[in-house]
Amino acid sequence: MFIKKIAVRPHTPIVLNALSEKLFIHGHEDVPLTLSCLSVGGFPEQTVDWYRLDEVQTKLNNCTTGTKHDNISNTYNVTQTCVIRPVREHNNDTFVCKSSYNNAPVLIGVTEIVLQLICKYIHVVSILLLKHNSPIKIIK
Repeated sequence: MFIKKIAVRPHTPIVLNALSEKLFIHGHEDVPLTLSCLSVGGFPEQTVDWYRLDEVQTKLNNCTTGTKHDNISNTYNVTQTCVIRPVREHNNDTFVCKSSYNNAPVLIGVTEIVLQLICKYIHVVSILLLKHNSPIKIIK
């Protein structure tokens, strides 16, 4: 008996900590933020990676990957979790979670989901006051 194994394209990844379907995630400047993405139902086991998009696509570091195999459907569920430390320059940056196969045909290729980061940061305001002809600097 000959059994042929067919590649199964995984579903579009799910961002586990995004706000609603608008795919925004809120972070605070210089506070660690966890990005977690789940890719469900691929065969063979898919690769899941997080990227930050600016002028180029940069793969995130400091990530961990977990895999579960579904014995009934013979597919894989893969989660990748990354920790980033946002800075104000990351406000409105785009992050992408991609699920893909190495050397796969274009039809199976890549599924991805795009996420926008809203980075809250403290505004620094400098005010220079003159009192009795001597400058006083107040920083908020």
